[in-house]
Amino acid sequence: MTFEHIFAFLPFWPLLVFPVWNFVWLLSGVRGGRWMRPRWFMLAGCTLLYLLALVWVGGIEAGGLDPENACRLCQQPYDEAFLEAHRAEAFRLFPLSTHCNDTYDLVPVWVNPALVVISLLVVASVVGAVWTWQRPSCVRREETGSQ
Repeated sequence: MTFEHIFAFLPFWPLLVFPVWNFVWLLSGVRGGRWMRPRWFMLAGCTLLYLLALVWVGGIEAGGLDPENACRLCQQPYDEAFLEAHRAEAFRLFPLSTHCNDTYDLVPVWVNPALVVISLLVVASVVGAVWTWQRPSCVRREETGSQ
């Protein structure tokens, strides 16, 4: 990644404040022993859902509004015949792809695996929240008022 790419994303860096702050809080919760509570898992799930939305929107917008111009900027030929034959792929929600031709995709290679991994982590956080909510020790702590 070049400095031009980094500075091009500069206006979007504030979008990362929320997940970075939450991950710091989550890590401190692991160190402080708060990770066995439903709130910890729910915050992890919300943070992961936010990251999932960011990655998905980033993948959708990889080609921009004008994919032909984006292909030209990447020095790739824009193949109209290939795109017409694979028109349905452009409107899928997953896996994301914005092809220039049969060998080059504008969507970065890490986007689709990241979507899968983050989705699995969201499911794991929901399972963790339900598991910690249903634990008998959690009910006993709430009845006695100690945490």
